[in-house]
Amino acid sequence: MNTKMNKIKLAFGVALAFGLTGAAYADTIKFDPDGTAGGYGAVDLNAMDPLPGNALAVSAVPLSGGAAFTTYFQSEISQLLTNGGNIALPTGAAGPFELTLSGALNEVVSNAIDTTGDGVPDIVTFDHTGGTISIYYDDFSGGTINADGTTGNSGLGYADGKLILQATVNPQLLGATYTLQNADLDGDGVLEPVIEPLDQFGNDDLGVDTLVGSGSTSLTAVVDFFDPEFFLSPPEVISLAFDGTLTDPFDSVNPEQVVAGQVPDYGPDNINGLSNGIDNGAVQDYHFEIDGNISYKKAAVPEPGSLALLGLGMLGLAGMKRRNGSFAG
Repeated sequence: MNTKMNKIKLAFGVALAFGLTGAAYADTIKFDPDGTAGGYGAVDLNAMDPLPGNALAVSAVPLSGGAAFTTYFQSEISQLLTNGGNIALPTGAAGPFELTLSGALNEVVSNAIDTTGDGVPDIVTFDHTGGTISIYYDDFSGGTINADGTTGNSGLGYADGKLILQATVNPQLLGATYTLQNADLDGDGVLEPVIEPLDQFGNDDLGVDTLVGSGSTSLTAVVDFFDPEFFLSPPEVISLAFDGTLTDPFDSVNPEQVVAGQVPDYGPDNINGLSNGIDNGAVQDYHFEIDGNISYKKAAVPEPGSLALLGLGMLGLAGMKRRNGSFAG
């Protein structure tokens, strides 16, 4: 029975992995990490690599088909992947500036499967219905503070800098999947959820336990705004991929006390992700670690030949207007 359930979960996970392959763009854009007024200089950017960060699915537990919720996330951008190699960026209190990522993702549960019959969904898939992604530049002026996921757990400092890019998430079916880990913990032949301390990065700062699991998500977002002092090549679409890197427990960064302005609610059981019914049907949050990368599709720029043809066309229209007195024939 245990072997059969594990095979079901493995097969389902493999199918989802193939279905979740997102559009990872490979365009190279000109990017200046501290703006044209800074001293860092522009680079040929292929992708951005954030540090592991925090995500919080607010009011997501208990999970059930059709349930809608919002997942908030945040992390620091630690490396630029360029044509000349990887360039490390300052993070935490290293200064003199930092780049941070923050966002909100609207999601709907498309499927929730309880493979063990214990009332807890073990395999869950989600559709993305929208959301926003933002990137900030912070030089710690004006009272702003540094993000501290690797040095502390306040969760502050991720959205207090200068907004340099904002994008709207494209709706996407099968946008994410998450699978819980089960095991026969007491030798009775019955699988049950594995529960461990949530914080396994250094000291346990929160004293909260968690269900153990992992998942993936990938998405694209249309750029609504960018700062031309940073993005010297206009970006049109960004791709954000967390491939197999939605995980619990935390082992590469601290689980923070605030995620994109949201304070985690673990419920009265104080076990992240597990609803025990004591709260009479009230919902709670699910807190997990994320790690991914950002790539870009740059906006199309007309070639010189196309611009010349466009100019000739406009001159022709102007001539018609002078002869006929209007554009209508």
